[in-house]
This record gives sequence, C-alpha cells and structure tokens, in this order.
Amino acid sequence: MAMSIASTFSVATGLAKRRFAPLLGILASYFLIQIALMGGFFIAMGSSLLPVLAGISPGVQAEAGPGAGFFVGLFVFYLLLILLSAARAGSMCAMATPLRDPGFGDAVATGVRRAPTLLGVFVLLLLGYVIAALLFAILAGVLSLLGAVGAVISVVATVGALFYVVGRLAVVIPVVAVEDIGNPISAIKRSLALTRGYVLKIIGVFVLFGLAAGVLLAIVLVPLVRTVTSAQALGEMPDLGTMGGSIAGFMIIGVILSIAGAAIQSALHAELSGSAGGV
Repeated sequence: MAMSIASTFSVATGLAKRRFAPLLGILASYFLIQIALMGGFFIAMGSSLLPVLAGISPGVQAEAGPGAGFFVGLFVFYLLLILLSAARAGSMCAMATPLRDPGFGDAVATGVRRAPTLLGVFVLLLLGYVIAALLFAILAGVLSLLGAVGAVISVVATVGALFYVVGRLAVVIPVVAVEDIGNPISAIKRSLALTRGYVLKIIGVFVLFGLAAGVLLAIVLVPLVRTVTSAQALGEMPDLGTMGGSIAGFMIIGVILSIAGAAIQSALHAELSGSAGGV
C-alpha cells in the first residue's frame, strides 16, 4: 500500500485517540524530571556562585570568578537536557507506533536507552548543517553577482533544500525507537531509504500539520494580543483572566501538538515501512 497524506492523518488520529493517556503520561513524566533537573542545577550552581556574589557586598573581599567546575557543570546540565529531550521523543514514538503495543514502562525504557543514539543523529545533522550552510553561503555570494534574480534563486534553493532534508529525515526518530537501531549513521540511512520517492507527500503532511497548529495557536493568541493592546491604549493592566486563560491554552495546545506530532511521525514510519519497497 502506497503512503498517502489522507491515510497518514487517519492512522495518526486513531493512534492519538487510542494512546492519548499513556502519551500524556510520558509527557508529564519527562516534564517532572526536567523540573527536578533544573531545580537541582540551579541549587548547585547557585551555591557555587555565592562566594563570587558575596564579593559584591561592601567590605567583603571579592572571590575569583566561576571556576572550571562551574562551566563543566553547565555543559553537563545542557547535555542532560538534550538527552532528556531525545529520550522523550523516542519514548513518545515508541508508545505511538502502530507496529507494536508497548507498555508504558517499555516505551520509557526504549526512549532512555536510545537517547544517546538520537543525540548522535543530532550531532551528525548539526555537522551536516554547518557544512551545508558554508556551501550555501558560497553559492549565495556567487548568485549575488546576478542581483535580485540571484537573491531569489538563493532563497528558493535554500528553502527547497531545507524542506527536502526535513522530508528525508522525517522518520529518523521512530526508526531509532521502533526498529531499535543503535547506530546514528544506520538510522539516518534507514530514514533516507524509507522516504525515497515520498518527499512531496511527507512535506504535504507537515505543511497541513503546521497550518492546523497555526490555527490553534491563533485562537489563543488573538484574544491575548487584543487584551494587551487594549490595556496599553487605556493605560491599564491587561485582564489577568484573559492572560491566564491564554497561558493555559498555550500549555494545552503544546500537549496536543506534542502527542499529534509523535502520532504523525509514527504513522509515517509505519506506512513507509510497508510501502517503501514499491518505489
């Protein structure tokens, strides 16, 4: 069966409905872990900065600036945040996939186990981005000799290349989490193999998803903008009820989009796994 935009959304919608509760539980679990990690970091870093800050007070001898330990801790903190995000993405796809029926603990364990692999994928893609950016900078410099036409060609080429890469790597997370591939290079190759010939359809799925996300965000954002603008014009404080409702709305939409995004990636992966050989 060939992959289609309609079937992808149909499968994704069914997955999101059936597994909404465990997917929500995964999001909540990782959110609490992130809060605990950030709290521990700020407590640890704050205690290390106290001697430095004490030097600001009159009559107190200033201490030296933050030592190497501070910057090592900062690096480790951000590395853990990235790994946590990778684990969450892997766990969400492991839970959302229609190819398996995992338990909550199995999905979380899969995400945690494959977080280093996803980090490796991110690093490889970052290196590729740097190299591509340099090449496009050179290309843009050459095309600038053509004036406005060259600028248009440069923008179109850049946007086209970006969409192409997104389309080809659309299923790399479920490839790692569902197919249990531990080598970042193998995961990227597998995603490239699955998406060959389907880039336009995959881009269509993401464009429609982005439009739907934009509409949801606009529903919450428009009342907030009106409230703030009206309050500024009258010299008053914005309505706290509207602002609080908007914040709650953004949080709810964020949860919905996270679950829908994982379901769409998993649906794409499932469809392409069964139809990639046909192209």
